[in-house]
Amino acid sequence: MAIPDSPPSPALLGGRAGADVTVNCIAPGLVEGTRMAERVPEEVKIRARMQTVLGRTGSTEDIAEQVLTFCRAETATGQVVAVDGGKRVCDEAEDKLP
Repeated sequence: MAIPDSPPSPALLGGRAGADVTVNCIAPGLVEGTRMAERVPEEVKIRARMQTVLGRTGSTEDIAEQVLTFCRAETATGQVVAVDGGKRVCDEAEDKLP
């Protein structure tokens, strides 16, 4: 899954920019313990874990913590945060290999 490099569209603000409205996105990778993850074959989950910097994929707790961080931040807006154990970092490094 590609994560957009640009911030969320101004259209998501619904014309409310400047009205104390922030728009941020969380881009999760595989999230362990979810119904969706239960449908993924174990060998795919193992491969997904091996393709991350941290050696693990996300959890529902990781996602919840990021949501809380965005809710507490008064000036964070237009951000896309990948909560995927560092898979995006690995993917980008792999793309730069000769």
